[in-house]
Amino acid sequence: MTPTRKSAPKNAYSFDIDGNALIIRLEGEVTLKVTPDLKQEMVKALERSAQDGIHEVVVDLSGTSFMDSTGISSLVVLRKRSKELGLTMRLVNPSQQVRKILSLVQLTQYFNIEG
Repeated sequence: MTPTRKSAPKNAYSFDIDGNALIIRLEGEVTLKVTPDLKQEMVKALERSAQDGIHEVVVDLSGTSFMDSTGISSLVVLRKRSKELGLTMRLVNPSQQVRKILSLVQLTQYFNIEG
């Protein structure tokens, strides 16, 4: 799969393959401004990767400074679709701000969070 990069002011996301994992990197503010395209692109990348034999989805949040409810919704949709396809999903390296937001909406137990 060819790496894809989309960006808008203060927002970016990219998709890469590393071994048997689809790596999704979210950077900047994941808000309503970027999530409609992001959600579609993540699900498309996920479905293509599953057909190519990928077993895991890793969402790298190390560059994510803020996430609103639409960003959280995108992660929930991604996890649900991953599970339907038999893939595992991890969120890695969330900032303190993003971790706090996930905690406030009681999703820290819903997601496998590392780092």
